[in-house]
Amino acid sequence: MTKSAVHLIISNREKYEQYKDKENIQSLRKLPSKKLKEVEKELKKYVDTVNKCNLGLSYKVLREKALKISSGNPDEHSFKASDGYIRNFLKRNSLTCQKLCGKASSVDEVQCALWKEIIPSKVTGYGRADILNFDETSFFYKKISDHTFAEKGTKVHGAIQSKERITVALMVSQYGVKLKPLVIAKAAKPRCFREINHDLSKLPVFYYANQNAWMTSGIYTNYFTRMNDLFQSQSRKVLIFVDNFAGHPNLSLSHIRFDFFPPNTTSHLQPLDQGIIHSFKSKYKANLLSLVLSDDLDASECKSKLKNLDLLTAIRILYSSWSEVKADSIVNCWRKCGFD
Repeated sequence: MTKSAVHLIISNREKYEQYKDKENIQSLRKLPSKKLKEVEKELKKYVDTVNKCNLGLSYKVLREKALKISSGNPDEHSFKASDGYIRNFLKRNSLTCQKLCGKASSVDEVQCALWKEIIPSKVTGYGRADILNFDETSFFYKKISDHTFAEKGTKVHGAIQSKERITVALMVSQYGVKLKPLVIAKAAKPRCFREINHDLSKLPVFYYANQNAWMTSGIYTNYFTRMNDLFQSQSRKVLIFVDNFAGHPNLSLSHIRFDFFPPNTTSHLQPLDQGIIHSFKSKYKANLLSLVLSDDLDASECKSKLKNLDLLTAIRILYSSWSEVKADSIVNCWRKCGFD
């Protein structure tokens, strides 16, 4: 310790005398002044309001808000809402950066609870093998994960990934059985289908096409009319739970009864949304990556192989990935939604 430092401590000994007791040691910490505490109180109230509205809040916006609040209640020193102040504000209030969770925020918890209570009455007369859930999802079939692992300090870059999209619809039973997927693309007769002579019956999926590759009421009706014929041939009557969506008309079919989830509740009530679709997509990305890296190719050749992936190959990978989703996982997702 330098002589100047010792001299400074001795000259300020009266100032530090109050901290000689252990009880007062915590007050040595630098805390906001009385006026800044008012700023902090208002800032915390602002954060709470933003969260109640399910809106996002960035570090920069939080800092600007702190400055705005302090302008009407200035401290004895110039308040700059420094990075250090914002970090300490977050620590003092136990606030952490979190990712907003999609649609779940709009879910009516009370409505979900009431719906779960009447599930037994809805499924009366149906066995677990005849209780099904159907849902579709957007599918970027040339896209591999945008996350990776690298050594600390290493800067990695991602390639620009294709946005070629199809729609994939999946259906599972409460018993854990997976039905053949439905695929909707833009081309009615893709060039790559020449390999199967454009015979759609040779595909491992039900295939439809329209200009936008979206589910429409026409496709929905045609698909379930075919499924109704299938269930009739099996002497089965089934109950299918579906999303409340304009493209899902309430059809009257001989061997299928539909039940619709309440609006904005599928993130809590729909089994396919509890991890089944996510598992399927994860397996597809892993299988697609294995295909791209299967040959002894350099980086540019791997990128070219992914870029030139045709729809027929993607459908085959898709079906294989769907086959890998475990029945136990499907059963657990049904149970999570309140189905015994």
